[in-house]
Amino acid sequence: MNIHTRPYMGESDLLRMQDFLVSGRAVSGTCWHVGNLVWSLFLMSVSSDLAQTVRLWETGDTASELIGFAIFDSFYRSVDWQIHPTVCGCGVEEEMLAWMEAQAAAAPLAEDQPSPPLSTSAVETDGACIALLERRGFVRGQGYLVQMMRSLDANIPAVSLPEGFTVRGMAGKHEHVARAVLHREVFQPSRVTDEAYLRLMSMPGYDPNLDVVAVAPDGTLAAFCICWVDKVNGIGVFEPVGTRPSFRRMGLGHAVLVEGLRRMQAYGACSTAMVTTGGGTVEAQRLYEAVGFRTVAREFDYVRPADRR
Repeated sequence: MNIHTRPYMGESDLLRMQDFLVSGRAVSGTCWHVGNLVWSLFLMSVSSDLAQTVRLWETGDTASELIGFAIFDSFYRSVDWQIHPTVCGCGVEEEMLAWMEAQAAAAPLAEDQPSPPLSTSAVETDGACIALLERRGFVRGQGYLVQMMRSLDANIPAVSLPEGFTVRGMAGKHEHVARAVLHREVFQPSRVTDEAYLRLMSMPGYDPNLDVVAVAPDGTLAAFCICWVDKVNGIGVFEPVGTRPSFRRMGLGHAVLVEGLRRMQAYGACSTAMVTTGGGTVEAQRLYEAVGFRTVAREFDYVRPADRR
């Protein structure tokens, strides 16, 4: 197979990557959901030039079929990568790993700072990927993510809210500053600026009706979840989810998740919902379990020690 690689070139590539993941998930459940891609590229775009940190692999045919991509985060020296299930084992995996290793080697470091390990991840059931990583010197780390799912076929009951609170979708782009402030208070520190969140609201796949927020009586945005929908495979995903520190332990995280499930269900094409959280986040796992999610897989960190410079 004649394969070539090139940098990410903008929204047209994002649309192609979304189509790639939809078709890949139809073959293998180890492929990302399209929502994970949009959120990941959004976060990377806040502080990085995507042309430098995102790489695409295509066949050499005239149509240039996309068969894989990788995203390198120079701050964390971590890589997310996807290869289409129909071409696994064709040799492109080695090329992708070589690119990742070259990116890590070229990433700038402070003077006298040792090179941190290059890291990526693999689902525990993906034996071929794990074997490849181990051949390249990666070893399983301590960290892992928990992948959870629940059906959307059953009735989803409404939840009660504290007096004066409401749950709704985003009213429009004019709320982008309040929404960005909410995100930053939940995830401290955060790279997400007001202007960045406005860009997110224009990205393919984002729907303000699926950006669900809990609103306090004084109008303050108190909690949120973003829902992303893959209508072809009938799967929705939450990414991310959070509650403002001053509004925690009021049931608002539960409320936005339930409303998100109801909105996914209303799309008609969604029969399953997904969410992923850190293996050590016990409270988050309990929250998701309380709205019907159950663990289906774990995704482990794999790290490769680097030489000091």
